[in-house]
Amino acid sequence: MDTTEQTTAVGPAADDAAAFGGTSGSTPAAQERRWPLGAARCAELLAEATGLPVRYEDIETLADLGLLPVVDHYKGRPLYDLDAVDAVAGTEALAVAVAARQEWFAASMSLRDAAARLGWTDDELTRETHARDIAPGRWGRYARADVEALAADTDLCDRLRRVRTVDAERAAEVLEVRRVELDHLVAAGLIRPVHRAAERCPDDRADVSVGLFNVGDLEDLREIDGIDWETVRGVRPGRPSPLRELMPALPTRAERIRALADRVTTVLGVPVTAVWHEPRSRRRDDGWWEYTWPTDPTGAPTAATVARAIRDDQAGSRYRREIQLTPAKNEH
Repeated sequence: MDTTEQTTAVGPAADDAAAFGGTSGSTPAAQERRWPLGAARCAELLAEATGLPVRYEDIETLADLGLLPVVDHYKGRPLYDLDAVDAVAGTEALAVAVAARQEWFAASMSLRDAAARLGWTDDELTRETHARDIAPGRWGRYARADVEALAADTDLCDRLRRVRTVDAERAAEVLEVRRVELDHLVAAGLIRPVHRAAERCPDDRADVSVGLFNVGDLEDLREIDGIDWETVRGVRPGRPSPLRELMPALPTRAERIRALADRVTTVLGVPVTAVWHEPRSRRRDDGWWEYTWPTDPTGAPTAATVARAIRDDQAGSRYRREIQLTPAKNEH
């Protein structure tokens, strides 16, 4: 039901307008008397009729006081009786409601404005105020005194800033370096990204692009001794990074998979051998890794046991889908 087009009183509405004290156009409310209206439109009508800066919040206050009955709903929002709207025009209740709302608005802030004042996100503000039993008041607004008290808590603001995470591109901006320098710093073990689930990424450069970085870790790294940041930041685009010398000799994929076999050997107490099967031709990419191990007369350890040991290995579990598990034939 679209109520915005019912602006001309006809029939009974015209009679009602005359009873109000004039022609059908004597008051804004009388022109729309046929249909109930929402809070925002009722506020406009009362503002036009009284000259007061009426807002939809004032309509809600009057409704709470029982002066404006809700007679219908439109898209889940209440609609108010226009006879009641006319009745409150010029009353002391309306003036008091407007003055009280203005006073509260002057002494409070919306969630968005409060978060902007603190430099926090909406979620951070909601979480921290809840933890401190600071409840929003009318219309979800926070008292300015509470917001200023939070702003004055520098330890809290610093802690929230430091635990925030940024992606790799933003992390490089925080350090004021190129992205390649960030890769070198990760490879050197000077900083490690976190997954979006807030767990540290394994020691592998391939994870940098999908990880996030704690702002606090980045700020601490800026203060680290042994790095000439002025020189690093002065390198022209296209020139090699002076940080490349910090990079350790990273193990190859084959070395990682063989090291995984050694760790599984230690866990299970049986020798697990990693074997690489070459592709059938140079033009094909169908080579694969195979783990083999001896079993006892009962067939233990089974392939499922070895698979579980691989899955539980934090550094090597990523390779579990690339390795074929083949227990050696039992010769007992």
